[in-house]
Amino acid sequence: MLQKNLLNESEIAGRGKREVRRSAKSARHSFPVGFPQVSRQFSQDIYLCINCEMPFAGEAFEEFVAAYLRYVKHYLTRAHVECKIERKGTKQARWSDIDVVGIRGNEAIVVSCDEHCRKEKRKIMEELKRAEEYVREEYKVVKVDKAYAFCVAENPNKDREKIRSLEDEGIIILTFTGMVKEFWGHLREHVEYGKTAGKFTEPILWALREMDEIRSFFPPNEDPFSPPSVEDKSKLSKTRKIIIEWPGNGK
Repeated sequence: MLQKNLLNESEIAGRGKREVRRSAKSARHSFPVGFPQVSRQFSQDIYLCINCEMPFAGEAFEEFVAAYLRYVKHYLTRAHVECKIERKGTKQARWSDIDVVGIRGNEAIVVSCDEHCRKEKRKIMEELKRAEEYVREEYKVVKVDKAYAFCVAENPNKDREKIRSLEDEGIIILTFTGMVKEFWGHLREHVEYGKTAGKFTEPILWALREMDEIRSFFPPNEDPFSPPSVEDKSKLSKTRKIIIEWPGNGK
């Protein structure tokens, strides 16, 4: 019954039932060493729960960007928006998707999300152009802002040039660290920490609120979440730096 209830089009988010079932057949073998051996049916149900309810690879960042636009910028948002794109010179259309769409009154924003800043500028501009055309037609808005969101950029020289070029085209740049800082500013302004009103069921807001509250107990020069240095963690040479912030995040 559990398996039957989970297998529907909306929850599988675009993945065919046959594909999910086929992947689920080997799910038992993907559990960690020492995990209790369970029946094949139960292991398939667990696999289906995980893969139907959680974002697929790359989509988690899109969900975060959508939450940022929803809670901080006050848009109505959707992530992973499927749409049909007409092929030039033909009457045929193909399925595509828009990473994030936000609607606020008669204005909209479309976002191309790129967790590790690896998309080429040409692809980003094509994605945003298609997204703008779709949103104007579908929602009849009068203004559409276009944005590019990334978490870390691992090729500083090349990526700086790409990001500057995108800004010259009028594209808004959003960074993960910038969005987190704005989230914290929004929470501090609107939520009194430690009170019932500050309790969230939204996982992103809950995690950010708890992290910020924990940090408030430490001196400014101490960070309870301080990680190992980037160079040691990713084995990058010390002459290479990773871009995690960009001036004027989204402004």
